[in-house]
Amino acid sequence: MIFLWLLVECRGVSRMSSNGTSSMSVIKGVIRGYRRGSNAQYCNQLLIRVFVDPKDLGKLIGAKVITRDSHGNTYRGKIIRIHSFRNSVVVAKFKPNLPGQLIGHYVEILSSKSSS
Repeated sequence: MIFLWLLVECRGVSRMSSNGTSSMSVIKGVIRGYRRGSNAQYCNQLLIRVFVDPKDLGKLIGAKVITRDSHGNTYRGKIIRIHSFRNSVVVAKFKPNLPGQLIGHYVEILSSKSSS
């Protein structure tokens, strides 16, 4: 039941420009954790589960990512590559690094490319 709500609630919302064409879409995602290896953890790179069709993941590369914490701090990043097509997971790079308390929080992905 909750998963169906997420699919309905987290669909991309497109913003219209003055001439009526879709200029930017907002897509929801969830921070899954830091990108890790067997010996290293990359604190400035995070894995984000995106609620889009896996075929559209390639269109999100270069898109901006925005998230906020409970104190009102805003963190901005950029999607740099795809991590998993099967699970719709991408890798995003942030500066400054995100604190670990934001793992599990929602993010907004601002994509200027058409993702439908």
